[in-house]
Amino acid sequence: MEKELYRIEFAERIPLYICRECGGEVFHGEVYYDVAGRLICRDCLPHFARRYFGGCRRVLKTPEGCR
Repeated sequence: MEKELYRIEFAERIPLYICRECGGEVFHGEVYYDVAGRLICRDCLPHFARRYFGGCRRVLKTPEGCR
């Protein structure tokens, strides 16, 4: 039983993915995002989203005379 616990604990410390933004490791059970084939860790998602969707950003302006 002790060997089995060791295997599970060891497996949880092996990174399964590498974040494409920061190069950080993503371990078993951690949240990550797959955005268009790019694996992004939770910490990098806000910064990545601002850059990735930056070209889609629009500001709605009130038309002249409509106040």
